[in-house]
Amino acid sequence: MTDRHDRAEFSRRLAVTLVAIAAYLLATRIPLSGINPAALSQLANLDYAGSVISRMSIGALGMMPAFSAICIGELVRLVGPRKWRGPGSAAPDWLIWLALAFAAMQAGGVATALEAAGSPALPIVPEPGLAFRVACVGSMVGATALFWWLASLISRHGLGSGFWVLFVTLFVMEIPKDLAVLADLLRSGAVAAPAVAIVVGYAVLTVGFAVFFYSTNDNPERGAALLWPNLLVPVIVNILLMPIGLYLALQDATFPDWIPDIIIQNRSAWLASQVALIQLTIHVALIGFVVYLRHRRSAHPLAARQNGVLAAGLIAIAVFGRLIVPGAASVLTNGPILIIITVVVLEMLGDWRARFRHTGAPTALTVHTDGSPIASR
Repeated sequence: MTDRHDRAEFSRRLAVTLVAIAAYLLATRIPLSGINPAALSQLANLDYAGSVISRMSIGALGMMPAFSAICIGELVRLVGPRKWRGPGSAAPDWLIWLALAFAAMQAGGVATALEAAGSPALPIVPEPGLAFRVACVGSMVGATALFWWLASLISRHGLGSGFWVLFVTLFVMEIPKDLAVLADLLRSGAVAAPAVAIVVGYAVLTVGFAVFFYSTNDNPERGAALLWPNLLVPVIVNILLMPIGLYLALQDATFPDWIPDIIIQNRSAWLASQVALIQLTIHVALIGFVVYLRHRRSAHPLAARQNGVLAAGLIAIAVFGRLIVPGAASVLTNGPILIIITVVVLEMLGDWRARFRHTGAPTALTVHTDGSPIASR
């Protein structure tokens, strides 16, 4: 009787998860109203194949507004006062409102960009104005609220952490396309075999490190420890580099005598290289700092040796990603995304084993264990 009940429960949770993912994908394919499809098809040629943005759907923002809000929520959890966090282990109520605010700002920018894009003979928005902007913002904000609800539905009644399951869905769908592009480039001779081997090797080693760290630890927060440092650090780096970039951009063209003339003549490239070097240095330093902060604020801190292995592995992934496969033009060269995908799959398998094989307790990607969209139950 227990086995039959477990199978029925598993089937129900799997069905909820698949239906929620299908609803999410459907929303990313419903076009915005007021768009000229013929003009948009020309713009789509400038974007990568199958892009949500190229279709300009109501769900074109995807999970990014929620992701931005959750990143800020995690930063507050690590460095903010306790009164700003949710009660107990619950996610703070202001996260959903922050996500909707981000969606409104981003949708407003999308609407303005669409009105300015295209040509006078073939505009993307035939009737620009307040009505189109309101419709665009309303549609995208509504889609963000829908995605948040779907994530909560998966967290409560499905398998795994709802937000992260939806977050990685589109990235997972891009992996076969990226592999096909690499294969075509290799067959055509446009890319040398060693270059393809480096990309594939980087992806394999990144996934392998995530699997190794996850499988050799029984800490319930090992998944969160893996994915958060490389997600939070770019946010912190961008905040820190804002004044530095502005300062460099406003400086007079006064260079030391030892700087070659070719660099002086191409000042923007020199500034870009300086900012990139500063960014990588800060990135590496902050990975260790975020790992330390998570250790101090975690309800289930990792051991010192585990933190050392984690920091070393994440730093290596970040450095190799910047130096060996720069640009992160595909999922295969995006270390943080590969880690997220790996952790989400492992967490779903762990959730399944704990619930239906009775081999442990369900784990959570964050300390929020109230069924909110950023955690498993």
